Amino acid sequence: MYVPPDPPEAVVFAGDGQRISKWGQLLEKAGVPSTMIVGVHGLTDDMLRLHEYSPGFEPARFAAHEKFFVEDVRRWTQSQFGMALRTEHTPVFGVSAGGELALALGLRHPSVYGAVFCALAWLWLQPAWRYAAPASAHIPCRRHTRAVLP
Repeated sequence: MYVPPDPPEAVVFAGDGQRISKWGQLLEKAGVPSTMIVGVHGLTDDMLRLHEYSPGFEPARFAAHEKFFVEDVRRWTQSQFGMALRTEHTPVFGVSAGGELALALGLRHPSVYGAVFCALAWLWLQPAWRYAAPASAHIPCRRHTRAVLP
């Protein structure tokens, strides 16, 4: 978890929280609005991690992790920091398998996450059925080809 020195204007929820420790310093140096990062630690076994992060392998395991990430972690963040989590200031983020998690959660919960930051080079290999957004969701999509974090 990274808590900025000033009250946060945005809260980024990320999978693989054990990998985000230095990102807070990068945010401070970048001069962006004050942003908190809440990272949920992932499993060390890559196959088990992928089964929690992707709805296509073990749907029940994914659903349990989805509930924990979307409901429990969000509720904990609100209670610990006494802040409202406005959709337009609450993105979900992930890299690699964490990117798959971010994409799945962002598409399945557009009223919770106002943006998805997904770094997933192999996405084009994945079956489209994994990421079907609700029919009522209007989700603008932009594709960026350059990284903003090292």
